[in-house]
Amino acid sequence: MELLASASFPKFFPSLRCLKLVYDEQETQTIINEPKDFISQWKMPVLESLSLTNYVPSRIQASPTRVQFKFSAVHEISPTWNLTPFSSLLGAFVSLRILEIALDGVYEPTHRDGPPAVLRCLEKLVLKVIAGTEEISGGILDSFETPNVKEVKFHFCSGEDYLSLLEIGQLNNIFPADRI
Repeated sequence: MELLASASFPKFFPSLRCLKLVYDEQETQTIINEPKDFISQWKMPVLESLSLTNYVPSRIQASPTRVQFKFSAVHEISPTWNLTPFSSLLGAFVSLRILEIALDGVYEPTHRDGPPAVLRCLEKLVLKVIAGTEEISGGILDSFETPNVKEVKFHFCSGEDYLSLLEIGQLNNIFPADRI
């Protein structure tokens, strides 16, 4: 990351439509939430698709319509993983129509300060959890609201743990009571 941050290549990408960033450094054992990260300097006016793995930038100067996040067990999340940067970043994507989140072996609970992001343009939500717990998926779901979502897909690969999501009301953000 330091190499990219200090590199002298362009910070304006007028034609960039798709960006994929994978942070997979084995020595690092946390999800990266850097307040001074290099990607926040990039201007990407026509970015349509953004894919981030084990990385949550402080901000992005773009408004993609499709965003994918993947957090894996290679990067152990601390018990107090703060979802505030994640929620803030999502809230900045005013044109976001498709959101895909994959959690692979992530077990720790999370917390968020402040209100959830409201994703008014979101039409499709995909949440995939492989060997995780309801605390992490519930924390992710609580970090945003989707008042106009038309399609929701959940893939839970660890059995009965996720049936309790319905019981504890974590899906109220996805399916607002006034729209059922």
